[in-house]
Parts: sequence; structure tokens; C-alpha cells
Amino acid sequence: MVAVPAADDLIELRHAVQGERVERDRAADTIAVHAGTFDLVEHFTVRERHTLTADSLRDVLRGTYRGERSSTAGRVQALDRLDVTLASDLILLRRR
Repeated sequence: MVAVPAADDLIELRHAVQGERVERDRAADTIAVHAGTFDLVEHFTVRERHTLTADSLRDVLRGTYRGERSSTAGRVQALDRLDVTLASDLILLRRR
């Protein structure tokens, strides 16, 4: 089983910090990379929305490369409270 961030994971936070809402599909590439050795058994997405406070938002950003950019430091510091999508694509593969 492989878990990767879903296309809309943290999309609201990306918009607030980077100024854009770009969805990135990592599941398709992950499946393709393993296609020579593994068969796809199942692929599904788990998704929750939570209201996070400034401290929690900064904690989430510390777990990503987005929180360390000096160019976005002002936006990060301005965060107060935000509804955020937390989503992962779960990919179950079976060795051939």
C-alpha cells in the first residue's frame, strides 16, 4: 500500500500561501512507476476538512516544503484560521 497526497490536499493552504489553487495528481504517476512490477488492486481517496488555527497551520506547513520559503514568510505569518482539506490517495498494489 502506498499513500500519496491527493490532488486537493491542503489546497486552501496552498492558495493562502502561494496564491494559487493548483491540483497535483500524484497517484497516476505512482501507479505508472510501479506498473512493471505491480498490478493495481485498488485506488481510493480519503478526505477530511478541518478548521485549523494559526499554530496548527504553521505545524502543517513545517511538514511540507511550503513553510520554508522566504518569499511566502509574510503570508505564513498572516495566517489566522482556515478551513483546510486533508486528503490522501491510497493505492493498493500486488506484486505480479
